[in-house]
Amino acid sequence: RWPQSGEVTSWSEKVAKLAGAQIDHESLNNIERIVFSAPAGSVRRIPFHRLVNNPEGLDFADKIVLIGATAPDLHDEKLTPLGRGIAMPGVEIQANIVDMLLSGKRLKPVSPGLMYALIVLSGLLAGLVFTRIKKPVTALSIVAVLGIVALFVSANYFDKGVVINIVHMALAWLLPAIFVFSYQFFILGRERRFLERAFAKYVSDDVLTQIAANPSMVSLGGEERDVTVFFSDIRGFTTLSEKTTPKELVRILNEYFTDMTKHVLDNRGVVDKFIGDAVMAFFGAPIEDPEQVDHAIKASLGMLESLKELNKKLKAAGDPEIGIGIGLYSGPAIVGNIGSEERFDYTVIGDTVNVASRLESLNKEYETSIIVGESTKARAKGNYNWKKLGSVQVKGRNKPVGIYTIQTD
Repeated sequence: RWPQSGEVTSWSEKVAKLAGAQIDHESLNNIERIVFSAPAGSVRRIPFHRLVNNPEGLDFADKIVLIGATAPDLHDEKLTPLGRGIAMPGVEIQANIVDMLLSGKRLKPVSPGLMYALIVLSGLLAGLVFTRIKKPVTALSIVAVLGIVALFVSANYFDKGVVINIVHMALAWLLPAIFVFSYQFFILGRERRFLERAFAKYVSDDVLTQIAANPSMVSLGGEERDVTVFFSDIRGFTTLSEKTTPKELVRILNEYFTDMTKHVLDNRGVVDKFIGDAVMAFFGAPIEDPEQVDHAIKASLGMLESLKELNKKLKAAGDPEIGIGIGLYSGPAIVGNIGSEERFDYTVIGDTVNVASRLESLNKEYETSIIVGESTKARAKGNYNWKKLGSVQVKGRNKPVGIYTIQTD
């Protein structure tokens, strides 16, 4: 530390004053850090024996000469911030102090209050980035960039003589970032990965991306939602089974299911399950879809068109052609993970499901390919060639249900 008032004046202060520096002793008491100009060995050294025995060629005019020991055995060495592990002799340290006093260079730390504020601000900013940015890698990149900017700002202030404690600020920057990143990756990320695994076989990649980006939109425990339920069934499946071998039947069914479910997924629907030769799907969950009815109708009509192409291939291969019936009905239903503790599926249950299944089976009676309930027709926004078939009494309902078909020819 610097000598206080009334104490012995330091050697470097004496040398600087002799060199002409105007130094206020009181101002020296406020100096807390030595400003080193260079690492050890940067100040020119002249062996003392040369000064005594061979001084020719040495010019000390207008120069400050400090005489001191540099031998390591004398243990008058200290590590400095610029030393990179190489200790600096005490006399060279004094030379750096003299240079600091003559040049006016000072390093003054920011006030404790401001430093605490910077530490708190760094932690809050890092945490805010991770809570606002949902993708951990993106948030980590932003925090890294902001941290580099903070280092450049600190270096700029350092050049101006203001010292910001970058170690504490960096820790305040990194620790919340690491904590929130770990929380998002291991806790929230685990939830996202569970949701992705749970829905990967049900929905399209587009819907899956939305679920992963905002898991709060999905309730796995079961909730009432307004949905449009879809059922389809192959007509004459028994005959098809009798005319084909089991291996051929499986091949035909796999090709059929592939073509049919593609239309469900492409229209934001959920493929619920395959029940023998039947397909059950629903629209309007897990992501709310204001266009769910039109998406369901579009998927149904797309299936009927794809079936024409599939039948051409089946006919060319000598396989039996396929006819299907489709039933659509809209209304409230319970959607969520339903089953036992060991085995469950994301599915939909309720009266709406029962009515949709009943409408699908009516295609045999009305000799149609698609039957739509009145609640579905009422919510359709597109222009379709509707034909009313009448009303039917559905088991468990007091009022009959109006039914329609969509003419495609």
